[in-house]
Amino acid sequence: MDSVEEAGASRAPSDSAPEVEAAVREAIAHGGGKITFARFVEICLYHEARGYYAAFAPAGAEGGRSPASDYFTSVDLHPAFGRLIARELALHLERALRGGAARVFAVEIGGGRGLLARDILQGLAAESPPAYDRLTYLLVEPNAGSISVQQRNLLPEFAGKVAWMRSAGVNLPLRKVAGAIVSNELLDALPFHVLEGVGEAVGAQATAGLAEVFVAARGGATGLLQEVVGPVSDPRLLKRLDDEGVGLAPGQRGEVSLDAEALAFEMGRALAVGAVLIVDYGDEAAGLYDVRRRPEGTLRCFFRHRLNDEPLARLGRQDITVHVDFTAVSRAVERAGLRVQRVERQGEFLDRHGLSSFVAKLDADQPRIGREAFVRHRRALEALRDPRGLGSNLVLVAWR
Repeated sequence: MDSVEEAGASRAPSDSAPEVEAAVREAIAHGGGKITFARFVEICLYHEARGYYAAFAPAGAEGGRSPASDYFTSVDLHPAFGRLIARELALHLERALRGGAARVFAVEIGGGRGLLARDILQGLAAESPPAYDRLTYLLVEPNAGSISVQQRNLLPEFAGKVAWMRSAGVNLPLRKVAGAIVSNELLDALPFHVLEGVGEAVGAQATAGLAEVFVAARGGATGLLQEVVGPVSDPRLLKRLDDEGVGLAPGQRGEVSLDAEALAFEMGRALAVGAVLIVDYGDEAAGLYDVRRRPEGTLRCFFRHRLNDEPLARLGRQDITVHVDFTAVSRAVERAGLRVQRVERQGEFLDRHGLSSFVAKLDADQPRIGREAFVRHRRALEALRDPRGLGSNLVLVAWR
């Protein structure tokens, strides 16, 4: 076993999903006493029985719960989000049709509760009937519980228009897609490694000035879960930061998701003609690893709408997430042969596609809908472009 030095500890929490905690401890035992954060997050979020995302199910189902119980996304705020994305997608769907495609596809990776699909389909039906008539909306989803929720929200209204594909991991089983591939707040939910800047040698990484943070169990498999620091596990992590021209100061932490980069590449490779659209919270590499802005990295957890920094607690029962490196994502889709058209803030994207028209219509409808409904909708629309919140998310559009 590699030598490690202790960085922090947490008691094995009693409120973890037992199957998930057992899987984490088994992985630690098989991993020689420690596992990467990427492996830890993979188990906590995607354990086949009780992982955080695998456990989603329709309301009323035994053990069923929804991500909305822990956090909100733009989709949860207002249908205008999906309707405005539909305006962007329509441009690329119509372009594919003009290029000779007999049928076009909108592929959504990780469709949540199906609400974005619903709003996009309604938007396309209203604003681009030719594209809608020749469209299949395909949801690529790893777990059956989420598919059940999506079907309840999309059927029977869109029967014959929507289809599902079961797929897990970053290997996207699609090729030669004519149309658009979409993800919304997906890449931030993929496994990631945690690195830490060091001021002295740690194992073999003396010249790199970087170490990796692992998850271990103190004193054996049943001991307290804790963080330990050791040599970097994968040279690709060092290469990523080196290629981007960034580093970590001594004591600074930063996260690297090889899976997010790999999935972005797969999305680009699957596309024959059309566009990839990725919405997520994140930053370009220079800002993401700026020690003045993010000395402790971006790792955060959500549980019942409360933010915390305790990833070793509530295993399988809370979301664990980091900001997306859009420099890496942009380079990944470019390696797949796409051209990045733009990367912009969500607020700018929505304003450019006509968010103000939704606000103007709402203002005109105020006497009809009443004051309470007006205020609720107006606040939601403003929240979509609020630069202090969801409006600061990034939107990447790349096309072939």
